[in-house]
Amino acid sequence: MRKRKLDKVLVEIAKPKIRHGKWQFGGRSVRGQVYEYPVIDQNFEQYKKWTFQVSVPKEIRKGSYIEVRPIRHPQRRCWEGIARKSINFTRCSKEPYRSMVYAKVTLADPSDEKTKVEMKWRQRLEMPRWMRGFGFKPKNAVATTKGTDAGTLVVVLRPDDHKKMIRFFLVTKAWVLYKDFILDN
Repeated sequence: MRKRKLDKVLVEIAKPKIRHGKWQFGGRSVRGQVYEYPVIDQNFEQYKKWTFQVSVPKEIRKGSYIEVRPIRHPQRRCWEGIARKSINFTRCSKEPYRSMVYAKVTLADPSDEKTKVEMKWRQRLEMPRWMRGFGFKPKNAVATTKGTDAGTLVVVLRPDDHKKMIRFFLVTKAWVLYKDFILDN
């Protein structure tokens, strides 16, 4: 097998199928639009066809989330269980980001010791090149926080930028598992 360099996010995302949907999140019933995107990851010669579901609630407000998850993925050992992983975007609460959504940068854990590894702002320079370019910020710059996660690294995107959300999933989950990338503590 030829090793591919994952320096660029070479992903083709086709026009989605859109339907009204109802789903569960945090024990609550949510209604909104469900988008289904066929995706081809051009970084691989084989194992490159994916299908992603982006579930968008009617209103994006505090406590509601845009959920991005794969519903079909290539059959590779490193991606077993990836269909159970998702990224959740919520509304930013601070200016000038109020019209945007953010998600914490959590990497898949190839060692399977944890379900995910949360990145801190100070760790942003340790990212591989293929993870950069997503407009990272510390959480306390985009949202108020009462807990200890103010220094958590987050990505900030437009709420309708589903393609970038899918790319973000691929680089923080699928490619991390494929490359066995483990962040230094």
